[in-house]
Amino acid sequence: MLAQWLYSLSSLFGPLNVFRYITFRAAAACATAFFIALVAGHWIIRWLRGRQMLEDTSKPDAAKLDELHRGKRNTPTMGGLILLASVPVSAILWASVTNFYILLGLGVFLALSLLGLADDLLKLNYKRTRKGIRGLTKRLKFIPQFVIGLLAAWALWLHASGAPVGGAIYLPFFKDISLTLGAGIIVWGAFIVAATSNAVNITDGLDGLATGCAAVTCLALAGVTYVTGRPDFSAYLFTPAVPGASELCVLAAALLGALLGFLWYNCHPAEVFMGDTGSLPLGGLIGFIALAVKHEVLLLLIGLVFVAEVTSVILQIGSYQTTGKRIFPIAPFHHALEYLGWNENKITIRLWILAALAAGFGLVSLKLR
Repeated sequence: MLAQWLYSLSSLFGPLNVFRYITFRAAAACATAFFIALVAGHWIIRWLRGRQMLEDTSKPDAAKLDELHRGKRNTPTMGGLILLASVPVSAILWASVTNFYILLGLGVFLALSLLGLADDLLKLNYKRTRKGIRGLTKRLKFIPQFVIGLLAAWALWLHASGAPVGGAIYLPFFKDISLTLGAGIIVWGAFIVAATSNAVNITDGLDGLATGCAAVTCLALAGVTYVTGRPDFSAYLFTPAVPGASELCVLAAALLGALLGFLWYNCHPAEVFMGDTGSLPLGGLIGFIALAVKHEVLLLLIGLVFVAEVTSVILQIGSYQTTGKRIFPIAPFHHALEYLGWNENKITIRLWILAALAAGFGLVSLKLR
């Protein structure tokens, strides 16, 4: 909105022409979201603490983990409100507010934010009253996630008007191989949005872990969206071209800036946790962006840490239900590393490094076809 208005004045002042460029607006969106998150974060944390919105970090079924996290018990939760305050505002200011992908992406983000907020409020109510359900059950959480993803994928399918690019899954490293699902891509898209939303939620267990890994992923996705929205670049790299999708670069950059601002308060020792209010929309938006630009399979590489975290949980549950034995002392595996005696900071930073390497290789893979 602001960018469009400033660009409209370029006929009066030539240098304002810079606001037409996506790269410039993406940088501005990142800086704006960071500033908003930094300023709003201070007040939001004070507000949460004043109302005793504190995370219940007790682990009655894991005595060792409960002891390791004892010092986190007075930390406010629902810090995702910081992302909610910064991402939409920055995106509206610097992205094209009439762009289909921007509007749909913000819709997914806001819908999952409300779901996460409801879950966090239920958990806080349980903590105070010890009555009822301790947050939403896995099923009650997954169904809305899947429905939100289903609606988003359906809208993407309709927007593509049945074109082959809209109903196909494209594989990294191969320029001539794709899987055509037709309308089945809608169910696939719903799974992607729900799966990434849950993957980030599972990873959010140590100070700054999910935030830092998501920031790296967003940086890589910003590059992918820019390339995908440029027909010349897409043709050169043999990737599917999605007209208008390059505007998602601005949204990815806004999310990146908001995450960096949130990390200011979330790094060890954390002053606030994002809670489901932040982790659910964060993962869902990442999944949506990858889905919109037809690089959801590449997201498995770019978001390698998230994939590894959710895989460790699946393997643990599967092993216990089939054999009665556990593969890891505890899952997800960042907690298993704590059981092995790794320091929390060491775990977080090393996983950040792995996330950065995976994201970098993911970007390089665009050329490896």
